[in-house]
Amino acid sequence: MEIKSGIIAVEKPAGWTSHDVVGFCRKRWKIKKVGHTGTLDPMAEGVLILCFGAATKLSILFSELPKTYQARIRFGIKTDTDDITGNIIEEKDINFITDTHIHETSNVFRGKIKQVPPRISAIKIKGKRAYKKARRHDDFILRERDVEIYDLDIDEIDMPEISVRVKCGSGTYIRSIARDWGEIMGVGGTLSQLRRTEIGHINSDICHKIEDLRAMESLPFLPLKEIFNFLPVFEIDESTAETILKGNEISHAVIPEIDSGYEGTILLFYRERPIALMETNPGKSDKLKYLRVLHEWK
Repeated sequence: MEIKSGIIAVEKPAGWTSHDVVGFCRKRWKIKKVGHTGTLDPMAEGVLILCFGAATKLSILFSELPKTYQARIRFGIKTDTDDITGNIIEEKDINFITDTHIHETSNVFRGKIKQVPPRISAIKIKGKRAYKKARRHDDFILRERDVEIYDLDIDEIDMPEISVRVKCGSGTYIRSIARDWGEIMGVGGTLSQLRRTEIGHINSDICHKIEDLRAMESLPFLPLKEIFNFLPVFEIDESTAETILKGNEISHAVIPEIDSGYEGTILLFYRERPIALMETNPGKSDKLKYLRVLHEWK
């Protein structure tokens, strides 16, 4: 029987939406249940993780992983989308800007910062996507949010553009960094190129290009235990698996390998198949809390 639940890594090409890649895979392998773990803008390219079948129940695990981007930022212009695909709404002279000025202002974008998302974004405002409201010219305000930038390295300064590598937490917009950096320097800025190179430990080296996927007869699923190596993963016996699939309570004692003081999420496998995502809370209960049960994995 062909396995139709699993996870693959795709190199999203520029010009495709993340949904385009999902749609391609649904049609190519005739699988309805396909989802991605984090949108890339159409202009962007790079790592896109896709979950198939029962694996879609585990997609949430990737949302909090750090992401790494290679980006080019153009100074001296502002656009209505905060990237180069938008309409230019302001242009300013940049001849006075020095390399020292660029390096000094980059410090603003390291660590925990406040950030206002782009108006052209998928954030919901009273149930409506911000980009739809913006394109209708609705009046709305996007509130600033807390994001974290783990690293920001300037690779090249070739004005009017610079090349930067950004490692950041969930919810960070590189377009907002480009916009805000330009504002700090008083000249405006916009994102001219973006490539996602990593999601957690999953990088572009293990991604498949669309043209490669077209030639494949079966899905190139990644080894699951390696994919989820950022979580404690435990193999359980048949009896415990049956108990879980029936939805009955189980205690920490049935999985003796769990550290007695560990508190957090764990993933349980039976015969190399994911069975359930559980949560431990030893200080409050000796029972494992159900987060996801994967009855239909096949």
